[in-house]
Amino acid sequence: MESLGDSAQAAAAYKRERELAQELLKINPRDPALLLVVAQSTAALGDLVRARVLLASPIKMAPTDPQILFDIAVIYEFRLHDRDQSLKWLAKAIENGQPWRTIDRSPYLRELRQDVRFQQLRRGR
Repeated sequence: MESLGDSAQAAAAYKRERELAQELLKINPRDPALLLVVAQSTAALGDLVRARVLLASPIKMAPTDPQILFDIAVIYEFRLHDRDQSLKWLAKAIENGQPWRTIDRSPYLRELRQDVRFQQLRRGR
């Protein structure tokens, strides 16, 4: 179980992660991977509405990049707890070449892999 000290340390780490990504975005504002870091850390800090808004940019910048689409699926599943959106983006990642090996090994998708809809996606239906 997480103690209050651990929680405060985690929050500080996510804030720092977000700050660093935002600094790097000043150099390259069109880096979808950095934008995902900002969205993920924002979600980890509890601002789920803002995190959803932040996901729009990497989607527009890299609409066919399988790794970006996969990362979006992970954020929706693990941070935003939106299984429907996670499955939607995971399907897009697969359509664009995301390897099943990565999907099968992601600890963030452990619960999603038990979902009947995931199993149907896995079978190509």
